Amino acid sequence: MEAVVLKVSKRAVTGSHSVKQVRREGAVPAVIYGRQAESRQVTVDKRLLQRFVRSHGTNGVVRLDIDGDTSTVALFKQIQLSPVGHEPLHIDFHAVVLDEAVKVQVALEFEGKPVGEDEGGTLNIAIRELEVECLPLSIPQFLVVDISGLNVNDAITAGDVPLPEGVVLACPATEPVCSLNVQSAGDEEAEAGEEAGKAADGDAGGE
Repeated sequence: MEAVVLKVSKRAVTGSHSVKQVRREGAVPAVIYGRQAESRQVTVDKRLLQRFVRSHGTNGVVRLDIDGDTSTVALFKQIQLSPVGHEPLHIDFHAVVLDEAVKVQVALEFEGKPVGEDEGGTLNIAIRELEVECLPLSIPQFLVVDISGLNVNDAITAGDVPLPEGVVLACPATEPVCSLNVQSAGDEEAEAGEEAGKAADGDAGGE
């Protein structure tokens, strides 16, 4: 997988006033840091960023075009979003070296219908991301978890998830991913009680 280019611009002025000005101009403030790179302040056009994320996601390697200099490759470490509207407010890029392995969280995609559902089984998902280690250009966009073979009381752990060549687990192989269980009468009553409590709270709030 090749690193996709994202154009960014240097930001000479820092501080809260500068950040507000950047956002008013339709850009998103960002910082680039890493073990072998000094911290740098940059900005990204918000619309360009949103198109990039829709097309490529945030899990792969990005080659940052910093005013024409494309020597920096990085990962999206964090994108801070606004509480309302989920607009991007700030980005942390982590500069990486292509021949050094990195640890990342990769999204899990659950495929299939468990055979045990016909026997009353309910799928319980413990995690939706798995920590793996690999070279930056080998980071998978997602990992597929086939749940179609699950019977009642079966479980899938991290060690059961198929990984592409060059990708290894960075968490315990015994870490639970999902399981298929039959709810007991006590569990159902507890859930019913919780729902009734929420409804009562809602009624009280409306009085």
